[in-house]
Amino acid sequence: MWKEIVASAPSSFQEPPIRAAVVKGVLLLGLFIWAFKPELMIITQSTYLGQGIYALALPLALLALILLRRATLRRSLTNGTPAGVLVVLAGIVWYAMFTWPFDYGFLRLVTLPIVLAGCIAAVAGWRVLKHSLPILMLLVMCLPLGDRLYADLIVRPETITLKVARAALALLPGVDVSLRGSDLIYGHAGIAGTIALGESNRGMALLGAYGLIGVFVIFARIRPLWQVILAVLAAGPIMLLANFLRVLTWGVVTIYGGCSPTSEAPRDVAGTVSLLAAYALCGGWCFILSRLIVEEEGPAETQGASEAANVRC
Repeated sequence: MWKEIVASAPSSFQEPPIRAAVVKGVLLLGLFIWAFKPELMIITQSTYLGQGIYALALPLALLALILLRRATLRRSLTNGTPAGVLVVLAGIVWYAMFTWPFDYGFLRLVTLPIVLAGCIAAVAGWRVLKHSLPILMLLVMCLPLGDRLYADLIVRPETITLKVARAALALLPGVDVSLRGSDLIYGHAGIAGTIALGESNRGMALLGAYGLIGVFVIFARIRPLWQVILAVLAAGPIMLLANFLRVLTWGVVTIYGGCSPTSEAPRDVAGTVSLLAAYALCGGWCFILSRLIVEEEGPAETQGASEAANVRC
């Protein structure tokens, strides 16, 4: 009975819990930044050094995702759960496990989303944490993997991408292309040149950016579980296709633009094209999924919606 009274009360009576959650959240966020300042500095430094440069867009992506989900987050807000403190303690134990006696940098960085999840649960409850999982996922994607792990993960996809791009470029009229290491050697109109992807651009340098775009597009709205699963299953192929378009565009601009191997124009154009392609592919796939099954409102639902509208009026 009391819950029904609170739910039907004016918004002015429901603001204090929201304000209290904001105050507690800001305090915990400050403690979080203070406690994990070294790890946050590692992420910042790796970002500015080039690995995960897309992480610079993370604050804007997080803010946009929060604004898009603000109504759902507000409806799900509770006084929090003490179990969130246990999650925070579990994160601290995780941090200790991968600090001593063996130092595992990436696994230690995973502490950040774990502790942040505990803080959200402690302040706002499990339902808010559930709707905040995409936000935490964006944070996980921006954690630097380290050179060794990064290389282990990208060698095979990189090799396949370069081979497919070489075959596609060889189909262009009057173009002969061969693969030498990570560079593509081409001949066109009597001119020989190199499509120098370079060490800094090996291993699908924008792969993380494609993933960030995919997470943002998929979770920009609350979707049924089956749509989320199908979207996630398609994320991998979409990321690989976007990277293939990057290498292909790089080659086309270099060959027909007569660009030198040190020119930055092919890289900039290819990066822009691939990012827009990743966004379009993710958005198009989510649009198709949303049209696969259209749920029709039954008479009872329609009547209930009309009554609710009358009450609001």
